[in-house]
Amino acid sequence: MHSALHVLLCVTVAANVVAEDIVVTAKPLTTILIRPVKNYVVASPETIVVTRPPIRCPENNNWHMSYLYLNQPRCLAIHNIPSSTKDPSELRAICQKLYPTARPASFHSVEELRYANSIGFDGGVIGMYRPAGKALKPENFVNMDHAPVDFYPFTITSPTANAFQLVGATLHAVDFKNYIRRGNANVICALWV
Repeated sequence: MHSALHVLLCVTVAANVVAEDIVVTAKPLTTILIRPVKNYVVASPETIVVTRPPIRCPENNNWHMSYLYLNQPRCLAIHNIPSSTKDPSELRAICQKLYPTARPASFHSVEELRYANSIGFDGGVIGMYRPAGKALKPENFVNMDHAPVDFYPFTITSPTANAFQLVGATLHAVDFKNYIRRGNANVICALWV
């Protein structure tokens, strides 16, 4: 009989399951719990075969798969911002029109910015913003997807900047109302899958 550790390693390698997906509740092999429970088959007392459906982005709205943040699958899309939008905090509802759990995207590395630029998202605003009444300093920034604000390579283009626009592999701090006024405004949306 294989040890529980051996079985866990086999399951992890065979199914690409991350450590937090597996819990051993007792010594017998039949009490291994795999979270979230997907399709699994016990072929013999020493073998567990775990299958997961392939990870895909939604088929509508031209979503693009990225693994650049935390090595986790995340889908990115871009959506037009209506000219009636008044504040960056309204971007969440716009992304939810693409998919119910979508949020304005946060970015955490130059590689992510380059990827977004390469798929045609240059010029779009992201999910990081400066709440009203706060100084234009990194400690005051907020990501709408609740990810930590840990990356902010920006150029200030307006003293009243409260939103961030992707320009090449950098971010420009822009005044949201002026950005919307120009027309052809877009938000970059993200969705964890």
